[in-house]
Amino acid sequence: MSKEIHVITVATNVNQGYLNFIESLRINNYDSNNISILGQKQKFGGWKWRTEQYLNRIREINDKDALYVCCDSSDLFFIEGPDVLQEHFEKYASPVVISIQSNYYNISVDNASKCYENCITEPFCYPNCGFVMGTFDGMIEYYNRINGYDDDEYGTADIYEPDSNLFIFDVNLSLCCNMSAFSLNSMRYWKVNENEMKSEITGNKVCALHFSGKLSEPLYNDYIRIFYPDMKLRSVESMSKLMKTIIFCSLLLLILFICFRLLK
Repeated sequence: MSKEIHVITVATNVNQGYLNFIESLRINNYDSNNISILGQKQKFGGWKWRTEQYLNRIREINDKDALYVCCDSSDLFFIEGPDVLQEHFEKYASPVVISIQSNYYNISVDNASKCYENCITEPFCYPNCGFVMGTFDGMIEYYNRINGYDDDEYGTADIYEPDSNLFIFDVNLSLCCNMSAFSLNSMRYWKVNENEMKSEITGNKVCALHFSGKLSEPLYNDYIRIFYPDMKLRSVESMSKLMKTIIFCSLLLLILFICFRLLK
């Protein structure tokens, strides 16, 4: 039976990524009445502040039969609808599922449980709180427990208990794929076909794509072109500024070196 799914995000600024996020929800038939945009026209107050925004909003909605997604919006978009999302979530049989940042090629059907058990300590495998999904009671308990931490991901790692049923990680790679510029080798383990993306490791569709970090902006644009060719691309101005700075410093060093050689 389909449940109401509330999608909650904090978006202090309206940018192209945010607009694409909203449009991806519309295209995939998420109920516009269940989308909460928090923090608009406010100054971002840090991760603890964001945790409090999520917690307060879930309490305000107060629907104990619904499911809740708290996720980023400027660098994330959905590619599957609520029915697929609910199906994948319920397979975990856990109150809360948290996405992971990982070198996905280190995960297989056989060692997925090992990754789950050691996700906090293994290199390049840690919780990514850019996408968290859970039940009402589960999300309230989870956010209450990390509410005192300045960094929600550090808090998640700190409260993690292997034997606890409070939350588990998205080791089935089915809710949100975190794609970063530092894990490009993992891209070959995903298959894109007919407007869907599947893990070739687990065979599961992924419901949302998350491109964290400024260096991932070009990668974000590559996948927006694939899934939503009519959407506008995110600006890569920050990447251009970085490259300009590197080029400027390199030329300055070259000039100084030439001057040094001429004066010698």
